Amino acid sequence: MVQIGLSAFIEIPHENRYRVHTFNFYVYPGSFGSVNVKFLCQASALEFLCRHNFDFNKFIYDGISYLNEEQEKVLCNEIEELSVATDAECDYDEITVQEISSKISEWLATAKNEDKLVLEKPPSVSDYVLHSQLRQRFPAIWTISVDRLHVQCAKITEEKKSIILKEHEMENERVLNSMLGFTRVFRLLVKHRKPIVGHNCFMDLMLMYDKFYRPLPGTIIKPLAAILFLMFVNRFSVVFL
Repeated sequence: MVQIGLSAFIEIPHENRYRVHTFNFYVYPGSFGSVNVKFLCQASALEFLCRHNFDFNKFIYDGISYLNEEQEKVLCNEIEELSVATDAECDYDEITVQEISSKISEWLATAKNEDKLVLEKPPSVSDYVLHSQLRQRFPAIWTISVDRLHVQCAKITEEKKSIILKEHEMENERVLNSMLGFTRVFRLLVKHRKPIVGHNCFMDLMLMYDKFYRPLPGTIIKPLAAILFLMFVNRFSVVFL
C-alpha cells in the first residue's frame, strides 16, 4: 500500500446536495524499534506508477506512517522498557557510542549539578538511540539535541529528573502517535461507523484490515465483523466501518 485516496461527503439538507472534500495520502511503513516492515515490489507495478506520475520521493520522504494493533503493542512495550535503543538499529556504531560515553565519564568525575557538556553527535547513530543509550548508562545526566550536529549533556538532581521524566512520557506519546499516522484516520472512521463507498474494493479492505487493524487471519469473514457494520458487494461496494 503506497497511496490512499479519500473523499468525504457532507450533506447539505436545505440545498438537497452534498459537498465533497477529497484527500490524497501517501502512506509509508515507517521503521522504529523492532517495527521494521519488509515488502516486495513488482517491476510492472513500479512501471505503472511511473506512467501515472507517482511521486516516489514524496512516498518515502513524506509518506505517513501506520501501525496495526499488534505492531502498536510491540512498540508501546519497547518504549516503556527502553528497549527501542537495542532494536532500532541492530548495526548502530557501538564504538562511537562508547567513545562518547568515555568523554561523559571523564566530565562527570568533576561536574556539579546543572553543569553542561556539549559533544558532537555521530551521524551513524539516530537521536533516539543515542539519547536512550546515554540516559541508560548515566542515570545522573539528561541529554537533548542542540542541533543536527551536537548533543548536550546536563548533570541533574533526582528531583529534576523526575520532573523531566514526566515530560518525557508525553514525548513518548508523540512518538507513538507519529508512528500510528494514518491508522488514526482509519480508527476515526471505524469509531463513527462511517459508510465507505468503493469500486471493487474487497482487496482494498483486506489491505486496510492488515495494515491498520490486525494481521490477516486464515479466514476473513468473521474477523471483518469487528470493523464492518454492513457491506453490500455489487458492481460498487458500500461498506459501513
